[in-house]
Amino acid sequence: FLLLMSFSLQIVSKGQTISFSDYFPLKDGEKKVYRIYQLTKADTTLMQDSIVTICESKIIGGEKVFYFRRDVFPDDTGYCAVLPGLYYTFYYKDGNLMTFDALFKSKLNKAKLKDFILDYPKQIKLNKVYANWKKGTENTYKFEGFETVKIKDSVFADCIKMTTGTYYLKFLYFKTLWFKKGVGLIKFLEEGEIGSLWEIRL
Repeated sequence: FLLLMSFSLQIVSKGQTISFSDYFPLKDGEKKVYRIYQLTKADTTLMQDSIVTICESKIIGGEKVFYFRRDVFPDDTGYCAVLPGLYYTFYYKDGNLMTFDALFKSKLNKAKLKDFILDYPKQIKLNKVYANWKKGTENTYKFEGFETVKIKDSVFADCIKMTTGTYYLKFLYFKTLWFKKGVGLIKFLEEGEIGSLWEIRL
């Protein structure tokens, strides 16, 4: 497993901030292939799945809103929030990332711009916990610092590491996400699975 993917923590200065839009660009038509592995005591190299996501957009209230659907069939238009670890639709407002939790396109088609909430501010501070509460669900996230991530023969330096937690129906779910500047999500860890970006198709 370590031959496929490894990382090293880098020192960051206290009070350092990053602009999330630099690390999570939204590019219409871009396809990304992610490989997902099971995390088990017996074998951590067992590939469970390989998914292809495609970034698409639509206009809501005069704004271009982006979503990621799974590129299985050309007419597969039912789901619209399948990016691993980030099951939302998005747009940037003055550098702030606004999100809406529409898993299905039928819900997105009924959405208005006022339904989107500010999720990630323009500048995110190191080690500050951000949180929002909506309909019995609390979501938190924290910018932990920078790491170098190795996937196959590629080395991605200066990736930001984000840890997230979701409290829902008395259960707490944790995720860890790594983003590369100008590329987006390259690695994620959640609920017994770990995945990595394997290919970008333009």
